[in-house]
Amino acid sequence: MSSESKRSKGCEGKEWWEMGEFWTPRQIPVRPSCSKSITEMDQDSNRRVRKSWVPCSGGFVPRGAFSIDDDDDCSFSAYVGIVWTDNMEWVPGMLLPEVGVVGVTRSGQRFTERCRYSALVGNYFYWYPYLKNVPSDDAVVICNHSGANFCIGRIEIDGVYYVGMVHEHILNVRYKENEISKFEVFDILCGDIFM
Repeated sequence: MSSESKRSKGCEGKEWWEMGEFWTPRQIPVRPSCSKSITEMDQDSNRRVRKSWVPCSGGFVPRGAFSIDDDDDCSFSAYVGIVWTDNMEWVPGMLLPEVGVVGVTRSGQRFTERCRYSALVGNYFYWYPYLKNVPSDDAVVICNHSGANFCIGRIEIDGVYYVGMVHEHILNVRYKENEISKFEVFDILCGDIFM
């Protein structure tokens, strides 16, 4: 078996598409409004961005994954990932090769997910400085079933970028393995989804 085949296997030895309901397409609205009335243009955009979340497992990173560092000069490779929790919520975090996605939930619990996560793929995303306001309609907003919407943010600490959930104008990131830090000034993930 090639190393590529091994890396695409799930944690239970199954291919990612065999791992059940998580891997079926879920609606991930990306507009600031979670309204059920979506225009035809929004439907096309929503499909394009939804396809940008590529299901993975076992620390695998797909080709074209969106890097946390704009210049790729980070001392290690890190990407934007998202997980589906047992509480039926999406939670973003850092996707680290061979590790999976690490982050912190809205309730403040640390997590590391190797079996069920998706990687953000595409070159039409960018980071924008966040100063208490979401930049126009470009911010990528995720709507959870609970109705709690959030954005994805990043912060540079000691020359290393960390990614986490932006909720109620605060970025929560998992820092130095076991610490959770909160920030009010950070970059927010945006997307040119009407290109």
